[in-house]
Amino acid sequence: MEKILSGQEINLDDLSLEEKKQFQRAIASGELSKMITPWDPWWSKLSAKEIRLSKEGTQLVQPLSEQESVIVNETESNESSEIPLGPEVPLPPLSSLSSKEPSPLLTVHLVDILYSYCFTLRLYNGDWRSDPIGSVMVVLSVSSVLGQGGQPETVLESLTHCLEQSTFIGKSCYGVRPLRHASVDSRRRKGSQIRKDKKVEKE
Repeated sequence: MEKILSGQEINLDDLSLEEKKQFQRAIASGELSKMITPWDPWWSKLSAKEIRLSKEGTQLVQPLSEQESVIVNETESNESSEIPLGPEVPLPPLSSLSSKEPSPLLTVHLVDILYSYCFTLRLYNGDWRSDPIGSVMVVLSVSSVLGQGGQPETVLESLTHCLEQSTFIGKSCYGVRPLRHASVDSRRRKGSQIRKDKKVEKE
């Protein structure tokens, strides 16, 4: 209690045995999730649609009109500050990185990497820095390209692997709500089908 009142962080070892049990019950029931403010991903914001990059990958500067420069919507301004800026230095061409021709599967692999990035940020509610090592492990676990040297050949193959891995991580570690709800719904439908089958057998 002294740590809480002084603003210090507490860990599981600071709790008594009974407090640990209560804490674990609160996690299992989803009670603690009500206390967490959901993170709004930057890519879902309206201002994210205005991102423009040059052919070299750098951020394009868009001049504002006089009226826009005087009257700036506060919400849009805050949203823009949350969006990652493009590279300040031009990206090197692929030809300078490798003498081989780029793989035609590069776009498919990019889907794998982007999915892993988005999933990890959503899993950590936007605060991946709270557990840098853990967040890196999540990325490597979800991405077959980065973590396992996989070479998916289609977008479907890439997404199927990512979905399987993220479902496993969600169930075993964090109990992601949508995945849990889907699992419950699946069990309900199976139970309903079993009851129907038994009813048919009796008839």
